[in-house]
Amino acid sequence: MKTGIFLSLLGILMLTLWGRSKVFEKIGISRWKGWIPLYGGYLLYQKIWKPEMFFLALMGCCGRLINWAFLGMAMFSDLSFLYDDISPESTVMMFTLTNLELFFFLAGLLVHLRAMKHLSACFCRGWGYAVGLTLLPPIFFPHLGLGFTQPAQHAASDSQGGA
Repeated sequence: MKTGIFLSLLGILMLTLWGRSKVFEKIGISRWKGWIPLYGGYLLYQKIWKPEMFFLALMGCCGRLINWAFLGMAMFSDLSFLYDDISPESTVMMFTLTNLELFFFLAGLLVHLRAMKHLSACFCRGWGYAVGLTLLPPIFFPHLGLGFTQPAQHAASDSQGGA
């Protein structure tokens, strides 16, 4: 059972990366770079929008990492009062950490959605396709990469310079 689930998830990941590499080939980036997650993401943002926005999109991951770091410090240090007590101070601190994590996640998600809008605009697609690229990449990246649609040159140059 566990092996089947693992192989299914691995297949979905491979399909996503394969479709992403085909999209990279269409927009003029070497295909092998689509298989490398962080480097490929940076190059994609560099091609379709602004490279510094890639680091803002990583905030979605950073919010979770910040909370895990605090949880780890609480488990192995004197910060355990934050997670063990039900005092007003610890409740306020937990509420603050949770909201900080949510803020980072939403900010990163919105930046990534905007970048996917720039990518979909390169292929003359709209916001609906951008939402699909953000939420369902195993379906939309292979569809975009294996489809007959080619990127419009004017859309790629407009999305690169615009905000």
